[in-house]
Amino acid sequence: MLQGFSVTGSRRTRLAQKAGNTVVETWFSPELKIDLQAKLEDPNGSTMTRLENIVTAEPDRALFEPPADYTVKTISSGK
Repeated sequence: MLQGFSVTGSRRTRLAQKAGNTVVETWFSPELKIDLQAKLEDPNGSTMTRLENIVTAEPDRALFEPPADYTVKTISSGK
């Protein structure tokens, strides 16, 4: 479980003779169909990306409505 969602994890290691190994770890949510967390470790350091504060409720309908003062104007091409 991650952020309240069931996840499946995978860890892949790419072996390199000179530069060092690279490890990629991901945690995938089948419900959201997206990685909720991904971590990359290589000789240069590590980076982690993580989704937080996930809301699955319907967004406010007002977010998709044009502002009250919105107008559509037609511009003639002069032909």
